[in-house]
Amino acid sequence: MLDFTLENISSEEVERLRAVYGPLAESVRELIDATVRTEMDADAVAAAKAEIDSATARLRQKQTDGSFGVRYLASGERMAWGNAVIGLRNPIAPALPSVVAVSALAPVKNTRMLADNLRMVLAMVEALAKVPPIAEQVVAVPGNSAAFNAATRFVRVHNGTAAGVPVAFGLGVTSATTSNMRLAANQTEYFMTNAGDQMAAVANA
Repeated sequence: MLDFTLENISSEEVERLRAVYGPLAESVRELIDATVRTEMDADAVAAAKAEIDSATARLRQKQTDGSFGVRYLASGERMAWGNAVIGLRNPIAPALPSVVAVSALAPVKNTRMLADNLRMVLAMVEALAKVPPIAEQVVAVPGNSAAFNAATRFVRVHNGTAAGVPVAFGLGVTSATTSNMRLAANQTEYFMTNAGDQMAAVANA
């Protein structure tokens, strides 16, 4: 169940909260990366774990009950800060860019809000598939699809074989090679495409 909350706080308070919790999430994001890649010895790892456990206990002294959810300001701004894709406070989410390039648009006063909204929209579009689909095709391996029609923006590809299959996309693409990206056996993936593109597949060597 999705949790929606209306927050009666000012834009200034939102920016203050960004400044408080954004750097914390960034530090934890770096910690996650370091945890995956460290090759320190057992004593160093044990010492780091003790420090992390202590910091965790300190932060848990005062926390939200349940998930952060999606919070809205009276202005309509969305605070999906716990979201795993765009959440400012979620260290799993990729860091938002500090500068957003905008062209052919009206002046934007809050580029961070624009980044939040754009990434939310893209995440929703990529996560949802139109039902029923515009078209369906079965591609032989090796082989290629027919050209995607003008309304196609995303394709859902399922590898129903028992082996990995390299695939390629593009205008006029009729063949793939084993150096192309590979769909694992029974893997389903979404891809953003252009009208007229084709997909080709080849047996994995």
